[in-house]
Amino acid sequence: MKEQRTLTAIVFGATLIVAPALAWSLPSSSSQDNSVKQDAKTAGHDTKDATKDAAHDVKKGTAKATDATVQGTKKAANATADTTKSAAHATAQGTKKAANATADTTTRAASATADTTKDAAHATAKGTRKAVDATADTTKDAAHATAQGTKKAANATADGTTKAANATAEGTKNAAHATAHGTQKVWDKTKNTTKGAVNGAKEGADKKTD
Repeated sequence: MKEQRTLTAIVFGATLIVAPALAWSLPSSSSQDNSVKQDAKTAGHDTKDATKDAAHDVKKGTAKATDATVQGTKKAANATADTTKSAAHATAQGTKKAANATADTTTRAASATADTTKDAAHATAKGTRKAVDATADTTKDAAHATAQGTKKAANATADGTTKAANATAEGTKNAAHATAHGTQKVWDKTKNTTKGAVNGAKEGADKKTD
């Protein structure tokens, strides 16, 4: 809007300058010359004033435009600074949150690993204990079975030995009894034979005497 006013003032001033020159180029009387000169003079003053006013308006408009530019630049710079500050703050907050999230994740992962390791160690210890107990039970059962087997074998051997001894004693007793009985029979037979021989000899002697 100010530029249009300035342009209008410049065109009007140029018109006022050119108009007297055209007037001077035309033939006229002395009264007309004086009138024209007065008009030209007046027009020159008006043009000068208009030009001065236009220059003042231009200067004032330029100053206002410059001030507005400075104010706009300052506002833009402040806005940029605020935006940059906000962006930096947001970046710092985001970085802090990301770092905290990473730290939390790392802590949770470490805790989970520790729990898993603890559970694995507990399971291993429990499994080892069960294996040891099972081995001890198996060894105990094996030792008990061995002792039972040894005891049974010893008892069987003792029973066998007793039976063998009893059988031997019985056999010896029977053999002794049989031997004694046989000896008695032989003796009785021998005795009878001897008695018979004696009797026979006595009878023979008696017959010779008769």
